[in-house]
Amino acid sequence: MDLALDDVTVLDLGQVIAMPFCTMLLADLGARVIKLSETPGRVRWLAPLPGEHNEEVFVGLLGYSPDDLARWRAEGVV
Repeated sequence: MDLALDDVTVLDLGQVIAMPFCTMLLADLGARVIKLSETPGRVRWLAPLPGEHNEEVFVGLLGYSPDDLARWRAEGVV
């Protein structure tokens, strides 16, 4: 099956959350992604715990209401 970006090559030079996410989306559409970064990479802080930023993501970024988030928590979805 041909994908929209089968003939595209992307160079990923980023190290912030947005860049790997964007290149992941491009790869999902068929692009060949070449990741270039510092070697070795450095970890400056630990990753957040699962669910640690649910409110910021679901309400602040995705536009769901706090009531939606409370309902999902009660149902065990998040």
